[in-house]
Amino acid sequence: MIISYAILIGNLLKKPVKELSGGQKQRVALARALVNRPNIIIADEPTAALDKATADEIMEVMKSLNSIGKTIVIVTHDRTVAEKCRRIVELSDGKIISDKTIA
Repeated sequence: MIISYAILIGNLLKKPVKELSGGQKQRVALARALVNRPNIIIADEPTAALDKATADEIMEVMKSLNSIGKTIVIVTHDRTVAEKCRRIVELSDGKIISDKTIA
């Protein structure tokens, strides 16, 4: 999993925070959370400020964490992000309107 952290922030380690873009700060925040090896990860729009390539990397990290038994809850408005998940629970006005497991 250390490799995943390096993918996320390897080239950012020596940059001052004030020089990081919003997306870079988001990647660093995710890597910091993962260092603690949590069993449950709640990610609110984890790919929102990222370019497509980096967003795909983030989703691959999430998938690999899930494959080793971590529970990942992703909150997103991005349908393409949701479709990469194993289960999609759709809410409207605070109520569940759809709950699908993706094979």
